[in-house]
Amino acid sequence: MALAAAVTTVATGSVVFAADWPTFRSGPAHLGLNPAETAVSAGNVGALATVWTAPTGNAVVSSPAVAGGTVYVGSDDGKLYAFDAAGVANCSAGSPGTCSPLWTAATGGAVRSSPAVAEGTVYVGSDDGKLYAFDAAGLFNCSAGPPRTCSARWVTNVGAIVRSSPVVSNGLVYVGSDDAGLYALNATTGQVVWKTITGAAVRSSPAVAGGAVYVGSDDKAVYALDAATGAVRWKTTTGASVGSSPAVANGVVYVGSDDAGLYALNATTGQVAWKTITGASVRSSPAVSDGVVYVGSDDAKVYALDAPTGAVLWTAPTPGVVGSSPAVANGLVYVGSDGGSLAVFDALGSAGCAGAPKLCSPLRTVPTGGALRSSPAVANGVVYVGSSDTRLYALATPAPPSCTRSLSGDVVGPVTVGGAESVCITNARVIGPVTVDPGGALTVNGSRITNGVLATAPSYFSLCGSQVAAPVGSSDRGVVVTGARSPARVGDPAMGCAGNRVAGDVSLTGATTGLTVGGNAVSGNVTVSNNPSLAIVKANTIFATLACAGNSPSPTNSGQPNAAAAKTGQCAAL
Repeated sequence: MALAAAVTTVATGSVVFAADWPTFRSGPAHLGLNPAETAVSAGNVGALATVWTAPTGNAVVSSPAVAGGTVYVGSDDGKLYAFDAAGVANCSAGSPGTCSPLWTAATGGAVRSSPAVAEGTVYVGSDDGKLYAFDAAGLFNCSAGPPRTCSARWVTNVGAIVRSSPVVSNGLVYVGSDDAGLYALNATTGQVVWKTITGAAVRSSPAVAGGAVYVGSDDKAVYALDAATGAVRWKTTTGASVGSSPAVANGVVYVGSDDAGLYALNATTGQVAWKTITGASVRSSPAVSDGVVYVGSDDAKVYALDAPTGAVLWTAPTPGVVGSSPAVANGLVYVGSDGGSLAVFDALGSAGCAGAPKLCSPLRTVPTGGALRSSPAVANGVVYVGSSDTRLYALATPAPPSCTRSLSGDVVGPVTVGGAESVCITNARVIGPVTVDPGGALTVNGSRITNGVLATAPSYFSLCGSQVAAPVGSSDRGVVVTGARSPARVGDPAMGCAGNRVAGDVSLTGATTGLTVGGNAVSGNVTVSNNPSLAIVKANTIFATLACAGNSPSPTNSGQPNAAAAKTGQCAAL
């Protein structure tokens, strides 16, 4: 998997890839959001699948962190593991592949705490009551391997079991302990800078924002502490234990409680702005994106709430308790459940959703071999999550195939793409039809094609920034794609695929893993029918009819309406 080229410096001073996920809930404020992630979209999520797995010695409840090309995760076998995030080094070929660790590090107890990576160091807690700091590169204090075995840079006893996940900010590591304390430690030496005692175990993971640390406690309260001194700024009591980890956005702290409520608290005063009740304990940690709060509940549902008011925008049933915390990236919400699968939902509550109140179905469900209490991390085009079946899973969508034949300039057709071929047509003028046989792959960019494009069961289909004319007298043969086996796209400007101009009709039928028709100008009809996967039809100008029928789920325009002479069937409102 190709990693993002750009790097950035985050608040902790760590240099990471732009689309990394270096700590629990992605960043110090715990938004559960990766705004730099664009590889997986609603248009191709239907093809999301396991690309590799990595076995450990016991259940993986810890949530993965991804930084600098490495994914880190703890296991109930008492070890911290580091794997190649790309699934190449120490990994077998196959579908899916199997990866062995780059290095491991032993602690004295189960590692259910989630690692945090900053300044070349990875921090993690253990059930042995200690916080550990290891060299993130797996070189300092490490054996030769493979895999290398590492000892800690430093170890600090924090009194009792550590299920809280550390967060690093301004040279301090903050973490909770079952001894009822929230600790701040020097990130370089491990020395305790301050400790603030609550009334019970602190299994919530602290969030840091605006010079304050926010955390829940099993004493039924949420605390705001001064990040430098540990002094209590405010304490707000809920109706039960608070194991959920706070998310801080726009001056509001969002956090769940075992009293079945999700709370919105004023970050300065702790005053309750609103409380929304679910059907059971909320131990999942909320994610916040674009004015919406997403959270799971022990009632086996995912909730999307309006951030200012707490109003329920949509809910989604899952096959089990949702102790996993949602991750949001590129308009998608990822969450695991005790039912043993990772589910992906449309963040807007549009695709796959219906009714009042709105009920949503997943756009994609990927099974694992056990319950998912680990929370997904979405980074550099890959979704990572741990499972009670002892494995770390890496999920991704297929990469575009490499070209086995390339065409450009003037080409006298017809052009036929064979079932074992991957043909790329770039900046070409093709005189004649282009036909794709079952299994063939076609990529067209910036070209002009006369006499239409017809693809039957293509393994890959992408038509971008091109002009296509149907044969004279056969307008229905403009662009016809039937039974695409991977996400098909006819224009998708948001993903770098410019819209097309089609003189004739466009028809897409039977795509099994998603399709996108976006930003095109079509002189004829656009027909989207009988697709057992999400169809995105957005921002097109259609001079005849946009007709949709038999698709499951119903197509969406992703908030970008189409202009058409008429709209019928499932696309009547698009």
